[in-house]
Amino acid sequence: MTWRSRLLAAGVSLVLLQPGMPSRAQDSSKAETIKLLTDQLGGAEYMMGFVSNLYVASLRCGIGDPQIWVRVAAAVDRRIEHCARENPEWSPVVTRASEDAERNAPVRGQGIGYASLAFWKRVSDAERWFDKIAPSERCSSPALRKVLDPAAVPDEDLAKARQTMDPRVRIEFEMYEKWRTIADIQKWIATPCDALWPN
Repeated sequence: MTWRSRLLAAGVSLVLLQPGMPSRAQDSSKAETIKLLTDQLGGAEYMMGFVSNLYVASLRCGIGDPQIWVRVAAAVDRRIEHCARENPEWSPVVTRASEDAERNAPVRGQGIGYASLAFWKRVSDAERWFDKIAPSERCSSPALRKVLDPAAVPDEDLAKARQTMDPRVRIEFEMYEKWRTIADIQKWIATPCDALWPN
């Protein structure tokens, strides 16, 4: 199963995951192109909700480096910026969306992109989400520990935990593991904009 298929199975919007405009968009109206891009940016915002959850979990559980998730958001920003340079019609839409996001963001500053603004906006929500379940219970999850720190859980323990895990949840955690890697993959940022995620 490709990563794109796994993301589909996990219910994440693939409008984000295909930053290159679909071929039909080349013959569509400007309004349609703008709508497609707006949907893609909405997908990035949706993704940042999950990424902020992982950031807070890393902080509260004391597992792994929480800055990894800040770098994931920054990598998505660089990817959006790269594709905006590749597709001139993106630039004004991305600029406008970032300006709108900045007005409601708790963190502001030059160079903070759309995904990072969405990330920081959701951190307080993530803190409330985390506190709804006892931290000790949440932090003991082998799947979560593996995402936060790949060296934290022996493969045997993770395999055992996955046997009783709902398939949809298992796919989600595999997706989070993939997201973790994009923080430091520079070549991913500059790949052609026909697809965001590598297979």
